[in-house]
Amino acid sequence: MFRRLGYARTSTRELANRLGIQTGSLYHYIRGKEDLLFQICSSALTHIEEAVRKATAGVPVERKLEVAIKRHLISALTDSDSHATMLMELRALSAERKAAVIRQRDQYEELIRTIIEESQAAGVVRADIEAKYLTLSLLNMLNWSIFWFDPDGPLTENELATVMTTVFLDGASAKRRGPASRLE
Repeated sequence: MFRRLGYARTSTRELANRLGIQTGSLYHYIRGKEDLLFQICSSALTHIEEAVRKATAGVPVERKLEVAIKRHLISALTDSDSHATMLMELRALSAERKAAVIRQRDQYEELIRTIIEESQAAGVVRADIEAKYLTLSLLNMLNWSIFWFDPDGPLTENELATVMTTVFLDGASAKRRGPASRLE
């Protein structure tokens, strides 16, 4: 409901109704609507980080970024309602909770940046663009695909993951030199 209607337009009464319970019963599980939003945001990030960490553990550096891209995208698409809610409704959290989710998001971003830096050091990914910008570009490309990907469309999640991996890695290949080389 938060993804479809937005946090502000979703009432606890509607949430309880959707769950088939009384509004008062909902408060047995959460203190308020913000608790639920915070749990969704935090669990979406936890889910995707755990999936990427597990998938990349022990993978040779030459393949680690490819595996991370595919696992991130498939995890985001599998959990697209929570992931979209985290991306779009984070702003509705109180300052303290928003800061906690941002810290968690930054921690995940650091994981991806480290994988990119390792890939740069191994010569797999071009090093003439700062890892910070490659990381932000990659995460934006992957995260926002959940808003346009059609599970009933011509590509499966795995096929889209392959397309995204190809688009990013061919565009970031150490062998390719384009306009960014002017930044050196």
